[in-house]
Amino acid sequence: MTRPPLGGLTRWRRALAHWIAGDAVSLDVQTTNAGAPTRPVAEPATLQARLDETAAQVRALTDSLPDSYLYRFRLGTDERPHFLYLSEGVRRLHGLDPAVVLADAEQLLGQVLPEWTETLRQVTATSRAALSDFNVELPIRRSDGAVRWLNLRSRPRHESSGLVVWDGIATDITARRDA
Repeated sequence: MTRPPLGGLTRWRRALAHWIAGDAVSLDVQTTNAGAPTRPVAEPATLQARLDETAAQVRALTDSLPDSYLYRFRLGTDERPHFLYLSEGVRRLHGLDPAVVLADAEQLLGQVLPEWTETLRQVTATSRAALSDFNVELPIRRSDGAVRWLNLRSRPRHESSGLVVWDGIATDITARRDA
């Protein structure tokens, strides 16, 4: 298989820039001899506004998941847990402000019932060592005292720093467990 010429790759990049800017464009963007597009690409402020709008749309989607929230979790070099991202559903499921949990992961992890903390630690260690999917069902005691069952599912990956990060979803499965 032969590699596409650089011009083909450049056309893809220009087409992507136009797509982000909201322009309909084919992959056959005409260029000058210097390789610059013959029509101007959107101004950086316009691109930033579109990126901000897209980020707001993604945030609205993740915050509106019923009985669930998305998270990004990492164990630091000191083995301390950190949440790098939490959608708004953490407030509904745990009764905790996402900003509080981002500052102190133990606020959320401390809700896991004590008899289940070793299970959580073992599943995390296995997932980390093998870079295998993380999947566990466990009970928590919310800040209002209610006990809920959660299914935590995530996929680990290495960051450029070498640390493992899990991107996942937590879903309230209490109704299914109680049935």
